[in-house]
Amino acid sequence: MEALKNLFRKNKSIPTENTFERDGKITPDQFVAAGDQLIDKCPAWRWAAGEPSKALQYLPPGKQFLITQRVPCRKRASSLLTRAEESEVEGDGGDSWLVPESAVATPDAATPASGAAAAGGAAHRTYDVCITYDIFYQSPRMWLLGYAEDGTTLLTQEQVFEDISEDHARKTVTIEQHPHLGVPYATIHPCKHASLMKRFIDRLAQENKGLNPTHYFFQFLKFMNAVIPTIEYGMTVEMESL
Repeated sequence: MEALKNLFRKNKSIPTENTFERDGKITPDQFVAAGDQLIDKCPAWRWAAGEPSKALQYLPPGKQFLITQRVPCRKRASSLLTRAEESEVEGDGGDSWLVPESAVATPDAATPASGAAAAGGAAHRTYDVCITYDIFYQSPRMWLLGYAEDGTTLLTQEQVFEDISEDHARKTVTIEQHPHLGVPYATIHPCKHASLMKRFIDRLAQENKGLNPTHYFFQFLKFMNAVIPTIEYGMTVEMESL
């Protein structure tokens, strides 16, 4: 199935129509504009080019994907004893995905963004976090590379899954080759990202508000917190301050 999707990605025409309010999907140009806004507000993020041979022609050479590095992860996801009220959101594949109700219900709440928490304290795991554009789903896709407490040893697959929400480990999160770096990363499957964003857009519409596509990543990172609740891409950005 993934091989067919990769073939589709290579041959799909480049989306240019703005359908964000209708279906929650974004174009490559909107992906770049949203990435620029994220970096402006949260400078721990930066653009990366990756391997030239793997560059996508519909993205600028130096803006192939976003990355923030050595983000702290001080405890395991399984150590979280309480769960926020959650909702099921159905994706393109018909499967449902649990997300905190607050992630789609509070547009003015503090939104997780980039940036490691202040250094210091006991040794802890860290992660490199990347965001690529997936043309098949016309949505961003998050990738994770974990390091052990010594800062150099890569985490095993089982160790990475310790830092993934139990509802998503081995389901919406799998180990795959990073499309621009060619090495294995954990990745959060993007099949439900557009459905999640569309639901948030509809909630805003009920309050006579809207969401500019350039602010996409501030809400996207809030959704991702349901999957990786202990990876501290900390700091916050108030949605209404944008």
